[in-house]
Amino acid sequence: MRKLILIKIVFLFSLLISISTYAQDVNLWLGLNVQKKLNSQYSFLGEGQYRLFDNKFSELQMRLGGIYKLDSNWSFAGGVFSSLNRENTIQEFRLWQQIVYSYPIENFSLLIRYRQEQRFFVLNDEFANRSRLQLRVNYEMVESFTPYFATEFFVGLNESSKSNFASGYNQNRTQVGGVFKLSSEKFIEASFMQVNTQGIGKKSQNTVLWTSFQFRF
Repeated sequence: MRKLILIKIVFLFSLLISISTYAQDVNLWLGLNVQKKLNSQYSFLGEGQYRLFDNKFSELQMRLGGIYKLDSNWSFAGGVFSSLNRENTIQEFRLWQQIVYSYPIENFSLLIRYRQEQRFFVLNDEFANRSRLQLRVNYEMVESFTPYFATEFFVGLNESSKSNFASGYNQNRTQVGGVFKLSSEKFIEASFMQVNTQGIGKKSQNTVLWTSFQFRF
């Protein structure tokens, strides 16, 4: 069983690297997500993400926080976030808070996540406030595989000119992917993501191959 899991991980990782290398317009984001259950209601969250653009290191993101499960449908979370750029300099620090509502419908489940972020751009000495709303539909095809569709909208509550952060609607991420269940504690999530960003007087569009290795204890 352990050998089979290792083979799946190595195969998927090699596939992602190969696609990112040969598809010039596809960027690669690699993530690690760990959640440790402290009791029936509280959990610890640790998260990291390594981003490559044009096959070069672009950014390393780290997130720490806590999760409070109110009941089977509602949960609340909050914590801190920081990111390092190519020069290994902290370029941003954030505080974040979120509310998640999930509702199962037979083999489907609907997830709605609202997140608020207070962003401190260290290099540019600027501050921005941002709201995020994600809608996600999961379908448990089999116990070991759950495909999903998700879209997320970003709204800036103020403008930061040096950081090219526009006020109002400024980003959308649309994902099609799936979660592979390796065991009761180990998961791999992978998706294709279309990222549309509206800066100050400038628009950009990126296709991202995103994968996350997840552990639940």
